[in-house]
Amino acid sequence: MRSRRFDRQLQSVFMVLSGLIMVVGLASFGVNRFLARTQQRVLSESIAIIERTERVAQEAELAASLAGRLRDAESAAVMAEISSGLADRVGGIEADLDAMRRFLAQAAGAGSATAVGDLVTAMGRAVDRRIRAGEALRAGRDRLAASGARLAAMISTEADLARLRITAGIWELYALPGGRDPRPGLDRLADVNFFAYERLAEMAEAVATLDRLAARIPVAKDAAELQRLGADYAAALVLARDRAGFMLSRAATDNARAELNVLAQGGALLAQRLAGLAAETELDSLALQLGRELDLLTSEAQRGRDETRVRMKAGVADAGWQATMLLAALAGVILLALLAAYLVWARTRRKVVLRLEEVAERMILVADGSVGQPMAISGEDEIGRLEQALNVLRDRTEEAAELRDRLEAAVIGRTADVVAEMQSANAARADAEELSRAKTHFLARMSHEIRTPLNGMIGLLDLLAGEEADPARRGRLEAALTSARDLQRLTEDILAFSAGEEGQGGQRSEAFDPTALARGLGELLEVMAATRGLAAVVEIAAGLPPAVTGEATKIRQIMMNLLTNAVKYTEGGRVELRVSSRPVAEGHEISLAVRDTGPGMTAEETRQAFDIYGRSMTARRSGVRGVGLGLAITRQLTDAMGAELRVSTAPGRGSVFTLVLCLPEADPAQVAPPAALALTGEGRRVLVVDDHPVNRLVARGYLERMGCSVTEAATGKAALEAVREGRFEAILVDLGLPDMTGEEVLARLGRTGAKVAVLTADLVRDDAATRAKFGVDRVLTKPISPRALASFLAEAEAPAPVAGQGGSGPEAALREDITSLGAAQTAEIVAAMLAELAAAAAQLRAELDAEARARLAHRLKGAAANFHLLDFCALMQRLQSRDVGAMPALEATAEAAIRDLTAAARRVGLALQPGSGAAKQ
Repeated sequence: MRSRRFDRQLQSVFMVLSGLIMVVGLASFGVNRFLARTQQRVLSESIAIIERTERVAQEAELAASLAGRLRDAESAAVMAEISSGLADRVGGIEADLDAMRRFLAQAAGAGSATAVGDLVTAMGRAVDRRIRAGEALRAGRDRLAASGARLAAMISTEADLARLRITAGIWELYALPGGRDPRPGLDRLADVNFFAYERLAEMAEAVATLDRLAARIPVAKDAAELQRLGADYAAALVLARDRAGFMLSRAATDNARAELNVLAQGGALLAQRLAGLAAETELDSLALQLGRELDLLTSEAQRGRDETRVRMKAGVADAGWQATMLLAALAGVILLALLAAYLVWARTRRKVVLRLEEVAERMILVADGSVGQPMAISGEDEIGRLEQALNVLRDRTEEAAELRDRLEAAVIGRTADVVAEMQSANAARADAEELSRAKTHFLARMSHEIRTPLNGMIGLLDLLAGEEADPARRGRLEAALTSARDLQRLTEDILAFSAGEEGQGGQRSEAFDPTALARGLGELLEVMAATRGLAAVVEIAAGLPPAVTGEATKIRQIMMNLLTNAVKYTEGGRVELRVSSRPVAEGHEISLAVRDTGPGMTAEETRQAFDIYGRSMTARRSGVRGVGLGLAITRQLTDAMGAELRVSTAPGRGSVFTLVLCLPEADPAQVAPPAALALTGEGRRVLVVDDHPVNRLVARGYLERMGCSVTEAATGKAALEAVREGRFEAILVDLGLPDMTGEEVLARLGRTGAKVAVLTADLVRDDAATRAKFGVDRVLTKPISPRALASFLAEAEAPAPVAGQGGSGPEAALREDITSLGAAQTAEIVAAMLAELAAAAAQLRAELDAEARARLAHRLKGAAANFHLLDFCALMQRLQSRDVGAMPALEATAEAAIRDLTAAARRVGLALQPGSGAAKQ
């Protein structure tokens, strides 16, 4: 049987369907054409009138909008353009209303387009007067602003000259030889220089007031406000003219008075602003009248539209029955078209769809790998050719199965190669793990190196604070000691983070007294502000809770950043610290606000201030030092505590940074009291085992203050002999001894009831596991804490470790040692250090073993760090790192360290024993 071509079958189907669509379309077109002609007669005129009435409302609304724009026009060109547009809209409204009245045979209403046009003309004249007044006002303001800027620059120059004279006067007082009477110089400094400087400051303030008032005149709202501004302007002008006579040169005085004469023209600004206000009042009245006239025209148009719609509905109803009959006929045509389309669909399904479904099912089977028998060919059209192609695909599938079997064999061989590569990767991973262990060892040594120099510093500073009798100085020392302890805690956090221990300790929340924290910040602010010549204002609310729980270290770090920034960016004026609190559901909301009178920041500068290295344009222009990390760190610390940092600032008005924390209330008994060297160990014998004499002397200073009898041992062997020869109630053992490890000494100690503690500068936790590992009762970290020693002697739990704070040079370190330990003991420590420095070069060169030389360099570096001998410490660090290139500079660096330490000892009045390094110098 010969089949027709598949494309011809589809063409027949499409032709039938297209014919049906054309029949239905022609019928629909005829019905629509008849309805359109029927409705056109009724709707053409009505719709046109309705559109014109609706356009009246739109044109009236647009005219009202243009009237508003005309009122706000800022130039004659804009005013002319808007007036032309208004005239066009009014003309269009009048034409549309005339057409509506003719269609409805109505008379004119209450509204009048002519009245609208007159109002528009009057508004144009009022706008013109306001524009001229505004231009004159701006020109006058620009002249005053330029004159004020020049006058401010002159005052700034004269003030700088006055400050230089004050500085020179102060220097002359300091340079007076002994016995000379300083009172004439003081009188001249107070009566002439300071007096002139203060008058210049008052004149600068008056000029700033004139500029501020001149800026407010163009935006004054009424005549009463202008009158007040005029009175204030006149008063400020009188003050500025009065202070102009205090300029330091005649030329500057004449120039200043000339500029003040220009500024005296501020009265003209008031008259120009009054004229502008009068024009604006007239514009408001005219705009109100124009709105009423437009409302009358819009109401008339709406009434005409409603009447037109009523007439239109009556005409449409008359033609409705004709549309019903035509729609019924159209429905019959559509039913016949649907029957014909069904017959075509049934034939197409039998000849095309069913055959394609069979081909699709066979294709799915072949794709799944079930080839089966070849498919029978059902025709000679395109579907038949598709069946033939499917048989070809079946043959190719059989060939692909054979190829897959061969490919699997190849994959098995390649898998063996991959396994070998994985074994090579495992070896590389083992190398990486070895590198990680080396890094961990390096970090452990770094921990020891950073903390060892803190031992002498924290001890001497703590002893000095405990012995100070003056409350004010003791408060400052305690604030410095708190900062030093914060430094140690931050150092420990950095080392713990580097060693992968972050998160092990969690947040360091503890009970603290917010009032004490605020007082310490206030004392620091007073010191910093005094160095900059600023006034420091500290207000601490009386209602602060006695104790709260939080991270005091981070709070102090945030506030120190804010206070430092406030002092650094404020050239003159004051810096305020205000602390307050209020009760909330979770405890207390503590607010710490820092306000300054600095340059302030714009909105864009405020957004950039908390970015890394983000600084304001004002700070960069003024040459303030720094890279802008302070606020970025502050934001990170604030977010870490879940607190809020609020900023209020504006250019020229200073800045206010407020730290807001919600902290739970704590038991006041939990607040750690200030460290005190109580006589907790009176009468006890204590053995201190440490390889460095400075560390031993610091420990001796604390222990003897507590009433203990101290025995020292520099090596493990000496410690074991001391234990055999005498009995001790407490033993302190350093882990890094020269002849044997601290663990070996602890294992061989024959202690008979003595309490034993480990001394270490490494990050070692004082927990049960660590104590069991070393077989001791306590683990004490360096810098050693007096409270930790007192707690150890009293057999109590160890308090949290604190950090120390160093001085700024050998002389500062010696003065702290004298205050804490006394001149005699400090001289003994210095003599021991000088002896070690004198023998250091020979000992290091004689030591051939690299590891032993590194240990010796480490010991010397820790001792020199107590006296801030930075160059010698840097050289010892290189030797500790096995840098043999540092050996040639050994003698010169040691001699320089001896000279620096000896000179510092002489300056502080220490009497060194003959034969020490000082005597040799």
